[in-house]
Formats: sequence, structure tokens, C-alpha cells
Amino acid sequence: MKKCVSSIDAPESPVGKQVPRTSICFCPLIICLLSDVYVFQTLADYSPGAYAVCLGENQMAFVSVFCGSRTGNNPEFAEQSRQVAQGLVKAGHTIVYGGGSIGIMGVVADAALELGGTVVGVIPDCLATVELMHPKVRDMRVVTGMHARKQLMYDLSDACAVLPGGYGTMEEAFEAVTWNQLGIHQSPTGILNCAGCYDALQSLCNNMVSNDFLDESSRALMHFSLSAGDLLDWLQRSLNECSTP
Repeated sequence: MKKCVSSIDAPESPVGKQVPRTSICFCPLIICLLSDVYVFQTLADYSPGAYAVCLGENQMAFVSVFCGSRTGNNPEFAEQSRQVAQGLVKAGHTIVYGGGSIGIMGVVADAALELGGTVVGVIPDCLATVELMHPKVRDMRVVTGMHARKQLMYDLSDACAVLPGGYGTMEEAFEAVTWNQLGIHQSPTGILNCAGCYDALQSLCNNMVSNDFLDESSRALMHFSLSAGDLLDWLQRSLNECSTP
């Protein structure tokens, strides 16, 4: 498995570990309260691939799951998403997600928790309400905004899984793959294109190649799978391709 992390999740840093529900993280200056010890680290120390570490095959990974706060109009969206969450837990991986209790986000968290999986929620303070924040996710990171949320999710994760969703899901997916293209991280990004959910997106990405805005290698950074099983298999293969810059 490959893991490329920034200074705020370096191997010797405690920031990537489980923190109390009351912990507060601020970006670009990260301030975390861990067992009465404050850790101050800035993103200015970050350089692409600086902390890439090779952990070997079949190691447990942290997988960021980007998905919607609605379930959509096709039952397959929720069902396939549930199967992705279950498969990640069965493989021993930790799920990092947006911290919500509704929509596909809620489906993913519930499915993982039902199997005793480890789930990390990352939610902006503006959404950290009783109505939205999942009450059963013990490791809930409350951050100061949407940008801080994405930063922490990327820093924690070895791979990204994109499930059905809307604007927010697309923003997270494209930022993840763009950072991969630029060498900021190495996390593979896989998209669950179940029930034709992302057919148009796949066509759009292909058109970017046809119009010479992307080369084939950059296009390959965003992988589309038709089912939960296919996505899980691809993610596991990608994680097992252990490499460093």
C-alpha cells in the first residue's frame, strides 16, 4: 500500500490518530488537542511526496469516501454505496467521510458501524448540528470550514472512493484527482458509476482527452467502476501497488 501524507499526518505526528470528539482542527495552521498536548504544524512545511511511505501489501488503509447528503431516486445508489462501505470494513480499512447522518453519507456510516468498522467523520463547524452530525461516529473531527474538511480528509487517506452525490461530491472528487495530477498526493481515486449515475461525467472526462485538455495518463487518475465489487477490487489493487516517488 502506498501513502503520501503531508506534514500534518507525518509518521511521527499524533495528528492522524484518533482524537476526542471535542478536538478542534484549524487550517492552514493545525491546532489539535491530544491528551493535553498541543501540536502546531503548518502547511508551509509541506512538499509533494515528502512523507510518502511504503507500508506493503494487504495493510489496513484509510479510505476517504465522498458522497451525497441525499440518497437519490434510484435504490441502487444507496445499496451499492452500502456494499462499498461493508467491503471496506471487511478488508480492514478505515472509512473517512463527511461526518453526516443523512443521505448516502448516513448509509455509508451506518453500514460500516453495523459491522464494527472504524469510521472517522470530518465535518465543518457550520454543519456540526444535532440534525446533521452522525451521533454514533465516535471519532468526529469538527473543522472550521469546507476547505479544512477536504484538507484533513486528503491528509488522512490512502485512497478516495467517490459514491453517488451532487456538487459537493464532485468538488471533492476533482480536487482529489487534481492534487494527484500535480503530485501533491498519490491517493488513487475510484468512482462508483452504478445505475449510470456518472455516465455523463465519464463522457466529460473522455472529451477532455479528445479536446487535448488532458493526456491519457492524467485521465487514468480517475477510474470508473460499474459496481461496488468492481470498485473495491480496483481500490485494493491500487493500494497493493506499493511505490514511492
